Amino acid sequence: MRPATTVVAPAGAPWRRPGRRAAQTTTLSIWPVRFLMWNLPYHAEHHLYPSIPFHHLPATHRRLRSHLRVLARGYVGVQRSLYTALPRPER
Repeated sequence: MRPATTVVAPAGAPWRRPGRRAAQTTTLSIWPVRFLMWNLPYHAEHHLYPSIPFHHLPATHRRLRSHLRVLARGYVGVQRSLYTALPRPER
């Protein structure tokens, strides 16, 4: 069974900076989420090409797909990776 979401980001993109992950990721969501959010789950594509109309973002993603890498399968996987990356207080 496929997850409802997959999070991807540009692989090796020169504009990647620490702390900018939210602006670099695309969340491949189920169609109702994409519809209700005007295709904004295609966040990396939107930030790479902000002048592209929202209804062209899925086609833009298909063209860029080979330049993206999967970060996590689903929101739970993303939240887990973010949680484990948090700095731990020293004891």
